[in-house]
Amino acid sequence: MALNFLNNITHTDLKEILTYDQESGIFTWNIKPSNNIPKGSVAGSCKGGYWEIRYRDKKFLAHRLAWFYVYGIWPDGMIDHKDLNPSNNRIDNLRIATYGQNNVNRPVSKNNKLGVRGVYYAPHAKKYGARAVLNKKHNFLGYHDTIEQASAAYQKFAKANHGEFYSGK
Repeated sequence: MALNFLNNITHTDLKEILTYDQESGIFTWNIKPSNNIPKGSVAGSCKGGYWEIRYRDKKFLAHRLAWFYVYGIWPDGMIDHKDLNPSNNRIDNLRIATYGQNNVNRPVSKNNKLGVRGVYYAPHAKKYGARAVLNKKHNFLGYHDTIEQASAAYQKFAKANHGEFYSGK
């Protein structure tokens, strides 16, 4: 799926219809977009943690609009929320990222039984395994006696290979 499939709005048009506050990350309407939405009101709604703004039957993700609003170009790639909060669209919280970088900067999955990223229990070894993915390659980081040791192995690998995108959360 192309990332810019809905981005058929010009920079000039965007600034005419919306105002973006870089400090709060909030968009407001400069126009009255419909009968029940007044000019000056907060634009969009939060769905699944992400702000979406609808205009002329098109849906725009607010973090992508924020990038376009500030820099005048559509982001080439994904937009990562540094603080892991997808509704925080302050420009200083947004950065261009590859899929892999964006995937590294996320919280531990709710389905993770141990609650520790990159660690699993290996019953056949009766130890905790550590593993990480880098450039679509799975890297085995060894078996360890404790969750903490396995987590430390994962964190060392992640910090060394993902730099600023590794959140440690």
